[in-house]
Amino acid sequence: MSNAKAVVNNPRNTGKILDKYKDNPDIEVRFGVAQNSNTTPETLDYMKDDEDDWVRRGVARNPNTTPETLDYLKKDEDGWVRRGIAKNSNTTPETLDYMKDDKDANVRCDIAWNLNTTPETLDYMKEDKDYVRRDIVCNPNTTIETLDYLKDDKDDWARYGVARNPNTTIETLIYMYENAEQKEECEKIIIILSKKKLYNLNEELKDKICKIICNIIKERK
Repeated sequence: MSNAKAVVNNPRNTGKILDKYKDNPDIEVRFGVAQNSNTTPETLDYMKDDEDDWVRRGVARNPNTTPETLDYLKKDEDGWVRRGIAKNSNTTPETLDYMKDDKDANVRCDIAWNLNTTPETLDYMKEDKDYVRRDIVCNPNTTIETLDYLKDDKDDWARYGVARNPNTTIETLIYMYENAEQKEECEKIIIILSKKKLYNLNEELKDKICKIICNIIKERK
């Protein structure tokens, strides 16, 4: 490893030192600067127009990259750069919303998983491909209404995600139990239902849940 590569990959070096290598002719050196956790926001912003995809990927993934720099990169032609933006916790809800129709399904999955993605954006994405919907139902920002809409999803993993999401209502869970086609799915829902707090439910729902659990116990005897 060259001296320059050793410097930029050293987690102890300061941003001031790393900044000196931002224009290095060696792509690996510039990539090392872009991904180093000590690289300053100013240096990362400078590197956002680097001609090499790998360097811009490093910028997009770096936790020090500012929301403004990430927004600038949202139209980047490289899918891995856009994935880095979609995953970055500094990316704003506005940038994530802009990217919600990205041509790369992996980018859309990362948007669905990002905790900065708004309920409105997640609801918009509910008609997306199955593996995107699997991430939507796992996001704690997904609303009761969106989860209820996805309760009949054709994808098993998406439905299981609906059942596990803490925002899913007991009414939706009961519906899913009553309409489940597989015994294994029923049992998963029962486990989730049994952990829900029932004290604020009306008597009809409490009675329905008790009957469901009693039926399961009888079947197991």
